[in-house]
Amino acid sequence: MRNVRIALGQMRAVQGDTRANMKKMEAMAAGAAAGGADIICFPELSYTGYFVKKDMLLEIAEREDGEFVRGICEAAKKNGICIVAGFAERGDSNDIYNTAVFADRQGKIAGKARKVYLWKSEKKRFKQGEEFPVFETEFGRAAILICYDLEFPEPARIAALKGARMIFCPAAWSVPARNRWDLDLKGSSLYNLLFTAGANFADELCCGASGVAGPDGRMIAQSPGQEEELVFADLDMEEADRQRENIPYFADLDEGVLQQLADAARDYRTE
Repeated sequence: MRNVRIALGQMRAVQGDTRANMKKMEAMAAGAAAGGADIICFPELSYTGYFVKKDMLLEIAEREDGEFVRGICEAAKKNGICIVAGFAERGDSNDIYNTAVFADRQGKIAGKARKVYLWKSEKKRFKQGEEFPVFETEFGRAAILICYDLEFPEPARIAALKGARMIFCPAAWSVPARNRWDLDLKGSSLYNLLFTAGANFADELCCGASGVAGPDGRMIAQSPGQEEELVFADLDMEEADRQRENIPYFADLDEGVLQQLADAARDYRTE
């Protein structure tokens, strides 16, 4: 599909109340579909709320085949819209992961990502993910980078090299870090010649400003503040390919430089 309309569900979550949050996402997905959106992306841990302590997470975390995934898939199929949303996933060894999934219009899970870079106290609540998967969608290949994952240049570059033309970033981005949010959305897009769609929470702790940046590094659409709302952006997915033909970042990419990066990182760790 060439032309895609994306919606960002800038929502106010109820901490620990999965039923209320699912109801909110279902309503916003219906509103996005009514507005002609093909995809809606929600913030990080949109099902549980981000500011949930470990003891509660242990109670409400779910398996991949639990109520959250079933509910998201049902909402996607009912409204004919793809949904990106996050939850606390209970792994095989009862470890808890900060996870987000992509449900397609048929109500099937097309992709899943576990957060790799855990921010500060998140390390006490979650187990680290291990990879940056890219998955097929009707709009082309896509990836999910969860919040802090976007602050490192390598994950977005890995996704781009695997063929992604779109990165979804479910986030809980703080007010003091607002400048980094804008820079990371635009930088991820420009340096990797793809679209980056970031969905943030609407509350006093998060900066809102959910937005979509294009492969030329410009913001296509963005919320003006921290209020609960749907943000829409119309994308021409072929723009990523046009930019790649014009700007030869990938044709000129030197594997030797990437090896230097790996060597420097190893040396830095051992100093």
